[in-house]
Amino acid sequence: MHKYLIRYGVFAILLLMAAGVAVMLECLEIRTKSSVSLFLGADGASCAAYVSPSPHFAIAKGDTLTVEQTPGGTVNLVVEHIRREPAGTAMTLKNANGNRPLHETFGGNTYATGYLFTGKVKLRQLVAEKISR
Repeated sequence: MHKYLIRYGVFAILLLMAAGVAVMLECLEIRTKSSVSLFLGADGASCAAYVSPSPHFAIAKGDTLTVEQTPGGTVNLVVEHIRREPAGTAMTLKNANGNRPLHETFGGNTYATGYLFTGKVKLRQLVAEKISR
């Protein structure tokens, strides 16, 4: 018995570890984010947003975006107009929370930056992309 344990034990442990790594690669997802630049409009009720390109970013008119890590904290904005450009996506947005003006939301500034979470990517896909490079 001791002979078989020594002979096949290491192989069994390595096989179990490989199965664990395979399960983690298949089950874990990572949220992807893109930077966004926000410019306050002349009316003070809307803003222009420029989002860096992301393959996982799908947005439609009327959707609500949550922009995180701005000077005023997290901002919820509704999409009014979308224009696809070679360098990214340009959008016109209005404040989803009408009781607080946008310039206060931007921390008193007319320009703010933040991040949008644009989707989820399986860990398996990220590893495959890194290996194929």
